[in-house]
Amino acid sequence: MAKKAEPPKKDAPAHEDAAAPVMLPTEVPETPVTSAPAEQAPAVPAVTASDDPPAPEAPAIDALPVFIRKHEDAAARRGAERGEQIVVVEVSHPGAGEAAAVFPGRDGGIRLSRGDAGAVYSDGSKHITP
Repeated sequence: MAKKAEPPKKDAPAHEDAAAPVMLPTEVPETPVTSAPAEQAPAVPAVTASDDPPAPEAPAIDALPVFIRKHEDAAARRGAERGEQIVVVEVSHPGAGEAAAVFPGRDGGIRLSRGDAGAVYSDGSKHITP
């Protein structure tokens, strides 16, 4: 039968252990004490600008008159496919003036506003590209 482990002696102070030298708070160790971290995270390579994937280029936006003409052509094709007349009624474009304006479109006035490029057709559909 195996021997039972004896509990530690209660009358012996802990500092009498031969493996651990006792140092008073005023004493300075002769050699620097270093301790290894309990668990070190794996090294992560630094991210540099060359590691980043290239940013997708924003599609080039045509000049305002060209942008409107392309949308007018697209609206006319859409109308022809449906057997009705569809026209551009509103355009938002970064090149539009600050004040609200009306562009003299092929089929009538088109409301202009400054903002992200897009168009609204008379059927209520919204389009970014023609």
